[in-house]
Amino acid sequence: MPLLLAVAVGLVLADSSVVTLALPEILREFDAGVGTVAWVLIAFNLALALAAVPGARVARGRARPAYGVGILAFAAASALCASAPSLGVLIAGRVGQGVAGAVVVAAALELLV
Repeated sequence: MPLLLAVAVGLVLADSSVVTLALPEILREFDAGVGTVAWVLIAFNLALALAAVPGARVARGRARPAYGVGILAFAAASALCASAPSLGVLIAGRVGQGVAGAVVVAAALELLV
């Protein structure tokens, strides 16, 4: 179980920066400026940070279901990002990933304690 938790937390945290590899393609695909596309990175990190405390409150005392819901929500948000028809939808998906990621990280820490 600890290995599974570590992998999930690692994926969430890696998602913060792995999207930088796709930025040139995102710039071309959506024909947007660098300042606008920067929100693809900012949205995830901002949502992850702002949802950290609420995510911990959700996970407290019910970490296992919170972890499961967080993983499913993260996967759904990732699918939304992968199929995003516009930059706005991609940014919204990144916000969803950040919020769900905060729940996953908080629940994983709660399960390890």
